[in-house]
Amino acid sequence: MPLCAAVNTINAVCLIISQRNGMLYYIDSDNIYHRGPLFLLPVFITFALLLTAFVLIVLNRRKIGKKSFFSLVFLILFPTACILLQIKFYSVSIVLNGIVLSMLVVFLNIQSHSMYTDHLTGLNNRKKLDAYLEKKVSLSTVDKSFSAILIDINNFKKINDTFGHHIGDIALENTARLLKSCLRASDFIARFGGDEFCVILDISNTDELEAMIRRINSKLDDYNQSASSSYKLEFSMGYAVYDYGSGKSAVEFLEKIDLLMYKNKHELKVKTEKIKAQADTAP
Repeated sequence: MPLCAAVNTINAVCLIISQRNGMLYYIDSDNIYHRGPLFLLPVFITFALLLTAFVLIVLNRRKIGKKSFFSLVFLILFPTACILLQIKFYSVSIVLNGIVLSMLVVFLNIQSHSMYTDHLTGLNNRKKLDAYLEKKVSLSTVDKSFSAILIDINNFKKINDTFGHHIGDIALENTARLLKSCLRASDFIARFGGDEFCVILDISNTDELEAMIRRINSKLDDYNQSASSSYKLEFSMGYAVYDYGSGKSAVEFLEKIDLLMYKNKHELKVKTEKIKAQADTAP
């Protein structure tokens, strides 16, 4: 950042000085703009800055996210294209047009982001999930399907009642980060509602899906062992590979994994009560 600021400052100073010596550009008595002998110098500096920004965006694309990544790329692409065109066509000024077009793309992305993003966790919201799942169902074939996992935080109400809603919000944020750490950049995750999350994966077989479940449980164990909080997170999960031959709609598929999740929740509850009963009766 300091280097970019220094380069911009030097470039600005050179442009100001050029008004007297005309090395970069000059404006004649008829108020007509003319290029100077070193006209390409600020062009080179501008391209160097744009290239630096592009490289930084590419290197940090995993942190930025897919949507923001493409918006930032377009933010650089349009002005760059307009600069090249303006070098070619001397009498046409179109750089500002490129900047306006770039800002429009960014604005539309921000608007879309706010419409489809859960404000607390930063994940996709239910509206985005419904649209995405509909698309995945419509694109499914016999040879290419997908999987979904519905995740519920067990005893979340107890966390809220015992520690307060602020801690409950932190638990939701931590859950979102934990789940994201298990996924690939191409995977989809949304807050389904309340303390429930939904993950959609490009996985077409049960073995790979169960491997992902084990990965989530492993990350959850690591979190509970290392976290300094006075509560532990526990998940109930329902999951399945979408069966193209079943002809189920997106809503019906969600209902299926929802039932599987509650089945898992009941099994965990019975297991916990059994362990507690054994502990109470132990000598």
